[in-house]
Amino acid sequence: MVSNGDFKTDHDLGTFMRDAQERMAKDYERFRMRSKEDPNTAGSQGENSWASLLREWLPPFFHIKTQCRILGYDGHSSRQADLVILRPEYPQGLLDEKYVLANGVMAAFECKLTLRSADLEEFFIRALSMKERIPERLGNPYIELQRPLIVGLLAHSYEHSASERAIDHVEGRFQELDLQHVKHPNQMPDICCVADLATWSAMKSTWGPFHPMGDANSINPIITTSYSVHRKAIRPFTPVGAAISSIWKKLAYEYPTLASMANYFVEADMTGVYRGKGRTWTEEVFSQDVVQRIKQGGLNNDLSSNWCMATVT
Repeated sequence: MVSNGDFKTDHDLGTFMRDAQERMAKDYERFRMRSKEDPNTAGSQGENSWASLLREWLPPFFHIKTQCRILGYDGHSSRQADLVILRPEYPQGLLDEKYVLANGVMAAFECKLTLRSADLEEFFIRALSMKERIPERLGNPYIELQRPLIVGLLAHSYEHSASERAIDHVEGRFQELDLQHVKHPNQMPDICCVADLATWSAMKSTWGPFHPMGDANSINPIITTSYSVHRKAIRPFTPVGAAISSIWKKLAYEYPTLASMANYFVEADMTGVYRGKGRTWTEEVFSQDVVQRIKQGGLNNDLSSNWCMATVT
């Protein structure tokens, strides 16, 4: 939704995003030339390329590190995360450690120079490993659908051409792997960006009685989830811009002080429009207290509320 409606001119923010996209493309060509003779170094360069981008575009109080393992309460660690965003309150004395405390991790990403279809299932398995390090939360629809850890996949390119067919193929694989591996919405991977192809974001919504978009005759909550692909809307669109905008939006759910800037990216049309095939869940994904409040009309239309029916995560 756009507040001012004036899209007759381009936006400087879009220009900055195109510059970032072009830089990622140049990085990819440079790294790819060396990847056959030294794949490990090329992979590290790819991770650093994404880390540099996020350092430039996210608030400076987040700590961004590469090649870390997430350490759970039980002392067991996840598989390696290529890139992590640590919370501002993360202990300064632990910033140089390669094992990072689970509750101090805001986001974790796997990075690929060239994403291949076969990599997607491994990504889902890694995402589950990381999400499992973070305890589930109870109390409202948002926190029960979303663990406080963003897990994503960042790639410079895809093994197939940047075409609508390739986008549909990746989207189809996400749907297949979701049905195979994801047993609760809070286990879903959150974002995938292929810099020269597209960006996908996990979307989660809760529907119940007594609100304009719901079924007034239904007394049972219905939850829908999808991996929605961002597409060009009005202004020039870039997958990198959509990814940065989506990450801002996701961070703002946990840090409400970021909401104003996150909304600016959306209002300036950096996210484009998005669509995706939904998966339906029943009320069993919620605690009984949340189910009862939804049945009593507890949902609202306030996008900043944890009881918003159209929770976009």
